[in-house]
Amino acid sequence: MEDTVLGRLTWDADSEGWTGTIPYGHGTARLHIGAGSSQQYPSELILRLLREPYENFPQLVENALVFLPANMDLSAWKADAARFNVEGLESYDHYLADEAYTVTFTHGKDEAIWKVHFKNLQPTGCGVDG
Repeated sequence: MEDTVLGRLTWDADSEGWTGTIPYGHGTARLHIGAGSSQQYPSELILRLLREPYENFPQLVENALVFLPANMDLSAWKADAARFNVEGLESYDHYLADEAYTVTFTHGKDEAIWKVHFKNLQPTGCGVDG
């Protein structure tokens, strides 16, 4: 499917979501929409929710990298703020009620995914999956 702002989105069976790319730095980050199915496109509501964060992605990343160390004890995780790698932007159907989306990071060779949750371009919380 093609979105006027988010670009080309394709169904990824492994992650069970629609994926695309976000121009970022000298490369790209991953856009993941956990909604719909291979036979059903994501709703206009979730596409609309992600358009502004998509367009402001570099600023979201900056805000997230300030928010993470200010709101988590990185030393307990043996994490260094300078070693976070941008993974992407994601949202899911069940986030729609809160109008929330997440900027994700990896850290070194660790398989954990670091997340900063946003609403209205403002960070609201953070955590680690993995």
